Amino acid sequence: MKKKILFWPRGSSLQRQLTFFIVLFLVPLHILLLGITASSTLILYQHTRTSYQNMIDFFMDEMDTSLNFISRFLVNTAAKNNTFQSIAYDYSDADLNMERIRLYQYLQHNAALYPDLQYLFVHKMRTEPLMVLAPNLTYHSFSLSNFEMRDYLTKHLTDNADDSRKWQLLDIQHEQYLLRILKFNDTQLGAIVPISVLLEKLEKYHIENGQFTVTAYMPQDGAPRPPARLTLRELCIYAHSSAGDFSIELRSSAPFDSNAPFVFYLLCTVLSLLLLTIIPLSRHYMRQHFSDPIDIVLSHMRRVQAGDAFARLPDDIGSCEMNILARAFNRMMDDIQQLNARVLEEQKQHSQVYLQCMQLQLSPHFFLNTLNTIYLLSYNDEHQKLQDITLNMIEYFRNVFNSSSPTIPLGDELLQCRRYISIYQIRREQTIDFLTDVPESLMEYAVPPLSVLTFVENSLKHAVRNGVRLHISVSIRCVELAESGIGLQICLVDNGNGFPGPVLERLSAMRPPVEVTGGHVRLANLQNRLFYRYGMRASIRYANAADGGAHVTVTIPITF
Repeated sequence: MKKKILFWPRGSSLQRQLTFFIVLFLVPLHILLLGITASSTLILYQHTRTSYQNMIDFFMDEMDTSLNFISRFLVNTAAKNNTFQSIAYDYSDADLNMERIRLYQYLQHNAALYPDLQYLFVHKMRTEPLMVLAPNLTYHSFSLSNFEMRDYLTKHLTDNADDSRKWQLLDIQHEQYLLRILKFNDTQLGAIVPISVLLEKLEKYHIENGQFTVTAYMPQDGAPRPPARLTLRELCIYAHSSAGDFSIELRSSAPFDSNAPFVFYLLCTVLSLLLLTIIPLSRHYMRQHFSDPIDIVLSHMRRVQAGDAFARLPDDIGSCEMNILARAFNRMMDDIQQLNARVLEEQKQHSQVYLQCMQLQLSPHFFLNTLNTIYLLSYNDEHQKLQDITLNMIEYFRNVFNSSSPTIPLGDELLQCRRYISIYQIRREQTIDFLTDVPESLMEYAVPPLSVLTFVENSLKHAVRNGVRLHISVSIRCVELAESGIGLQICLVDNGNGFPGPVLERLSAMRPPVEVTGGHVRLANLQNRLFYRYGMRASIRYANAADGGAHVTVTIPITF
């Protein structure tokens, strides 16, 4: 007996065998190669980032040291130089011009000791500001003339009289500078260092496609340094100065020391593609006998999901297995269609019986009380009233029992209301005002039976008060529905006490289909009948009129 291999796919179809080999061999191998490549690339990225971060941190430390030397020189000048103190604090009445010349010579002489420094200056705020600007004669180039820099500093220092505890970044005619100001009395002592000089030192590192920029960004106190952002295309590293409110950012579009990871990745990818060449060799067979039939089955299943019960598959869609599947699918759809037809017919019959039962539901009290009234009228020989109530009762019940249609003309419904009120008036010996405002053109429109009489009966049952003559008014108009089409809007108003608060809340909260239990059975029945016939397009709204009484609005779509 031939021993079965564990996990070997059953059957002999090429599709299953090919899928098995791809999953078992090619895909794990491809994932392994990609994982090794990604790991080696990530390791190289991490080393590159660490190297760049250490380099830019070292440069920032050098820059901060140079700036701190210049700041220390400014402090020593203010503390020990008699000429500066004479100008700042007006210790003597010495000639101001001579003091300014001596201070200029002193600053120019010492500026040469700091290669990064471009200007030293002293600014005294007076009626006519005093500016002493000493350039560094060893500086190789000036982007601005001394007069342009003097004018800019005079304006800037006049507008910003406070001193700066750290070096600040300034943009002067599209050139970046670092500015440090110390204020003594009304005199400002400061220095200017161009950013271009500092960044020139970074050029010796020869970072391929690297770009250094200086920004005024600084983290908040206690906030960690933003991490270096590393992607396949760009590396961003930040270093923040401890001597000033600025940062250096390095952006490199090629943060790799070698192309070895990419060569390795390329070799792995090529090897994986070579291993996957078995798939194109069987592409035609797979498409003809597997992919296309599956697409056809899926498209027909989507049609069935969308509600198309007539979707059928062709008898021949590919391989023998797919043909068997197609025949089974077609038989299943035939069975489902027949079952749906039987279920729909049963539901239709059940709905018709249910609606007829609700339509024929009578109030036993009304029927028994009317018979009792007929007996009393015959006993008292009131023949005219006896004839009237008997005739109205006969016509009323004949219309109820003979109406097998789900709708009746609106005129017949209003006539039923008048018959019901006539019977009630004879029984109770009360006069009821029943007023209708209905255009003659609407009398033939079809409405469900009892759509008006239900509310008339409810008014007679709950709105009659001793000593108050009951008024019931019915107004019917043709309106446009919010969804589409037109409908009848039936408004019924009486002069009773209106709906009590709890009853009004319960009626307003009813959502069809309503369980017919407890009180207001006829109202619930009517709402269910409207729902089963018109869906959510029909509605009933209950309210109390402003001057008292109940106010009911019924909206019924008009069907042609």
